[in-house]
Amino acid sequence: MVSATRHLYHKPLCREWWLLSRTLIVRPDLARFVKALHLSPELSRMPYGYAIPTEVIKYSEQQGGLMSGPLRDGNAHSKAFGMGWEELLGQNTSQPEVFHGKLYYQSAFLLYPPQTIPHLRTVVLQAARTESIIGIATFTSLVQTAPNITTLVFRYGSVSWELPSPLTLDKVTHLDFQACSIDEISLRRVLAACPNLETLELDMIGADEHSFHVEQVTLYEVTRALVRRAPPSLKYVCLYGDDNRVWKDGLEMDRHISTQDKIKQVLGERGINLEIWGPALACPHHDEPSDSDYHLHPDSGDDEHPESD
Repeated sequence: MVSATRHLYHKPLCREWWLLSRTLIVRPDLARFVKALHLSPELSRMPYGYAIPTEVIKYSEQQGGLMSGPLRDGNAHSKAFGMGWEELLGQNTSQPEVFHGKLYYQSAFLLYPPQTIPHLRTVVLQAARTESIIGIATFTSLVQTAPNITTLVFRYGSVSWELPSPLTLDKVTHLDFQACSIDEISLRRVLAACPNLETLELDMIGADEHSFHVEQVTLYEVTRALVRRAPPSLKYVCLYGDDNRVWKDGLEMDRHISTQDKIKQVLGERGINLEIWGPALACPHHDEPSDSDYHLHPDSGDDEHPESD
């Protein structure tokens, strides 16, 4: 019986969040079985004819009134509920291991009250709008609440570390940027904040379609960031490019292959195994490094000036 219950609530159906919330409120002992939460903005809409359970309304009022008036009257299509339903689930699931949030990024760290979530290991932040900027500095609250996160995945939008921050992600070993753009300064700050990072994945496929605010790093900029900021623990970097790139001529493709080989050699000397799939990370002509540019050394300069050594 316990095994069946554990399996049933391991990855609950959040689409009917009002029923899940009622169950967790009435049976708080079941919360320990919830190990994965997958949330998205569209889940806040209830089908016509449904009403918020009395237990959920009462709990919400006791917690400070997460819900507003219209939904207390059973108006299933009102938007007045805001982010309350997400906070509601967060407050009643204290032991998740995976959090997948297809949210407006600001709400991600509001899901849980100020308490430690020691079991949370994987966080996926997916921009709800293609023009969203996923600000890593605003992610501090969730990281402080869940100190044992090991895998961070950012999907769509633009990732930007807006300002210098003391944030340290010392448990993170795997970073994955999927179809989102990130500039060189932000990449360097991310690397510096992850002293135990082992694997970095940067997926460029579709990045231009899903992000508009941040200019995407080039292959050389990625290399420069890795040379200057990669922790000694980093051993594997995988860059996914766009296989649909059209080469002007054979010489351009040969130059690109030569560039990749040199960069792999530079990173290999530092113990980093680099794999590149697709040519989208090729250096544009104005950014093509000369042979001397590959003799980079870690710097101690200001990240606001990535060219400084």
